[in-house]
Amino acid sequence: MGASGAGKTSLLNILSDRITPKDGDVLSGERLINDKLKVDDNNFGKISGYVMQDDILFAHFTPREALRFAANMKLAHVSVKDREERIDKLI
Repeated sequence: MGASGAGKTSLLNILSDRITPKDGDVLSGERLINDKLKVDDNNFGKISGYVMQDDILFAHFTPREALRFAANMKLAHVSVKDREERIDKLI
């Protein structure tokens, strides 16, 4: 993938809109999946997940607790019952 400092994390942060350009910087281009599906701010989170390199998980969480924590953060609009069903399916 490349040596340390080659820009791998920076590229992923740019593709996932986690970087705000500084004054004078311009980011341009299209994000496509399989050269067909255009990825934009409205659908990126629905079709993908991105865990940053320095993401911190609680060491004392069980796998179920870690998934529940993530589901509560990302799926707040989904009922608790549906979130639990998704967690059960993943496990």
